[in-house]
Amino acid sequence: MVNIKNPNKIRLILSITIGIIILALPILTNQLMTFRWFKVIGDEETWIAFYGSYLGGIIGGLMTLAGVLITLNFQTKNKHQEDEVNEHKTLLMLYPKFLLIKSNLKNIRLSLENNHQMIEQGYEWNKIERERFKWRIKRLAEKLNFLEEIDSSKLLPETIVKLMDLNRELENIYVAVSVLEGNFESGFPPESWEEYSHGVKDAMDLLDVTINDLNIR
Repeated sequence: MVNIKNPNKIRLILSITIGIIILALPILTNQLMTFRWFKVIGDEETWIAFYGSYLGGIIGGLMTLAGVLITLNFQTKNKHQEDEVNEHKTLLMLYPKFLLIKSNLKNIRLSLENNHQMIEQGYEWNKIERERFKWRIKRLAEKLNFLEEIDSSKLLPETIVKLMDLNRELENIYVAVSVLEGNFESGFPPESWEEYSHGVKDAMDLLDVTINDLNIR
């Protein structure tokens, strides 16, 4: 059985088959002229010439069609490879920003965990730590426009979907921690800070998954 997943083997078999047909057709045509199944008008030479041109036209048309299909297939492969290269170059532009976002999320999570521990121990979050937390949130907001900084026309649709999902998750985390910080004076139970910390961790995990899936490195 022919392995249909091996295109080179298929091409070889097709080439051999076509070659055999081309070599066998003249012999077959000549042999057909020896049969007297029905009355034939005209001499054998005329009919041999007719069948020769008739079959030659068919073979020529098939070979032309095969050439066109091979050319289209070659161009399609080249276009696909070119699109992949262009997409990868575009995605590489995001890698430094993604590293900064990951570092930013890590620091935000550190602030959340520190405050969680301080509240559990009965301490208040000092002003310096809170200002640092606000600054880290602000820095995250500055990096959420990464989709606007690249040419999305060079990306595949499925790639755009993954980046949009990541962007949506990061925006949700930004809104959540911003609300948390803005309502700091109202007081949040320790469990809330820990829950937000887990949410930031989930966003970091999604960022890592996206980087790996899209081979952005």
